[in-house]
Amino acid sequence: MPQRESKGILFVLADCKDLAREQEFNDWYDSTHLLDVLSTGPYFAAKRFVNTNPEAGPNKYLAIYDTDWDDPRAAMKELGRAFKRMSEEGQGRGRIHKALKPGFVGAFKRIYPEKEQREG
Repeated sequence: MPQRESKGILFVLADCKDLAREQEFNDWYDSTHLLDVLSTGPYFAAKRFVNTNPEAGPNKYLAIYDTDWDDPRAAMKELGRAFKRMSEEGQGRGRIHKALKPGFVGAFKRIYPEKEQREG
């Protein structure tokens, strides 16, 4: 199976607004939300990170989603449309955790290197 090449990313900073539910929040993010995002089509890989510098700002968590679309902004818009469809069809109800506190979200296009460098 050929590897998909990342042409851009969706960069998402977020936080859990209820520290008493932080483990539940992380379980939801890893077992439900990441899979929901990947099931929509534009994104094929996901990674999550936790900020190890608490003085750095309000967002404790970072998620990065890889896309092979030429236009990462179009991929982000399609994700929004897919989530809206899921909600309208009753699939999205309860799928967003109440403790999610969204931060910065951006779509970034890879400019270097133009092709992924793979170990041979």
